[in-house]
Amino acid sequence: MDPLRKTRECRDTGNLYRFRSVGEPSLPCALFMPDASRPPRRLLVSVHGISRNAEEHLQEALPLAAACGVALLVPRFSAFDFPDYQRLGRRGHGPRADLALLRALDEVADLFAWELPRIDLFGYSGGAQFAHRFALVHPRRIRRLGLGAAGWYSWPDRGLRYPLGVGRTPALDAPLCLKRLLRKRIRVYVGAQDRRRDPALNTREAIDRLQGLNRLQRARNWVAAMRAAAESAGLKPRIRLRVLPDASHDFGDMVHRGGLLNRLFEDFYGCTGGPYR
Repeated sequence: MDPLRKTRECRDTGNLYRFRSVGEPSLPCALFMPDASRPPRRLLVSVHGISRNAEEHLQEALPLAAACGVALLVPRFSAFDFPDYQRLGRRGHGPRADLALLRALDEVADLFAWELPRIDLFGYSGGAQFAHRFALVHPRRIRRLGLGAAGWYSWPDRGLRYPLGVGRTPALDAPLCLKRLLRKRIRVYVGAQDRRRDPALNTREAIDRLQGLNRLQRARNWVAAMRAAAESAGLKPRIRLRVLPDASHDFGDMVHRGGLLNRLFEDFYGCTGGPYR
């Protein structure tokens, strides 16, 4: 019996598996399969913020994944094992979080004899930082990218060293593929009330000056910069911003008041049968 099936929870809507990926450190994951007898067409990976609320991501997204027939993978990057996961794990700051996720994806594919499709990647807050940087390094693994209220972004400027920009740095031994990222369909979500400069927000002067003073400003400015970068590269911009009314930065508030996950599943899969309207 394989490691996933030892921790299977059977539900009316499908099967939920909990496992730790191979590698050191291992990565705890929850995997929802709407029908374990056959591989689904799509896999959505949802990445938590610095509160490590992976279980909340799982419970909020699972009903929509079941309704839409989408597999859902939710990793948990612990503060102890992956202290720098938002920036992928720079040299001297902990292990590479992006490589840990790739190992988990490969393990899922092996266990289910599944020729894994390109993933749809969503991250919220610190998870949105991880998600767009993962897509910069591994664009071939991404079909669609969703970013919810990142605290700050890697700017589409090769003159600025990563992670402030996309210029090469010895701190990350990986190529940054801006042009490939610009070809992707990207959706950015932020609450209309996400204007606070709370303790979790990076308030370095360089970021304030380049990106704005709060998450709402930074989302707007980054989307505009990405659109300009696409046009400069001769590409049609495929990035869109959705400002969600009445929502603040709290993940639950974004889901229940802002309809975040309904918007995400509608944008990614054309599926509108979710519980939050």
